[in-house]
Amino acid sequence: MKFLESNLTAVASRADAAPLLVLRDWEDRKEASIDKALAVHPFSRRLRCPVLDVNPQLGETFRGIERYMLTETIRSRTPADWLVRGVRREYPLELRLRIPEDQKAAWKQALADAISNGDEIPGDYLVRLARWLNQQVEGALQPLSPFFGIVAAP
Repeated sequence: MKFLESNLTAVASRADAAPLLVLRDWEDRKEASIDKALAVHPFSRRLRCPVLDVNPQLGETFRGIERYMLTETIRSRTPADWLVRGVRREYPLELRLRIPEDQKAAWKQALADAISNGDEIPGDYLVRLARWLNQQVEGALQPLSPFFGIVAAP
């Protein structure tokens, strides 16, 4: 956010055919400040991952893309003492809040590596997220098709 606010002139001077798409996590609530910063460019916009597509077995303490991962992936790649079960039931799982940030960053990277290396499957939630993101990018670029010489199919 600070980058955008510090570089409004650069954002505004981007070619129309070169929009910025700012992807935020599902829990992000800084929409107004990002929208204000992007308003200086006619085709730039903010996207927020849809909360409706998260894994319902993972609670709100799973910040970011981890909440779209399969429960089995989280259970197998997360230290057991980091996970907390729901008060009266098994789900939703929650993360303990006092995990050291350096350990949390390493854990997040290990989860991402496991999926990108093919050690874990992405699962339906991540696949839906990827499809949603693809649709959002296509939708954002559609008004720009004349810049790229793309003619709509009849």
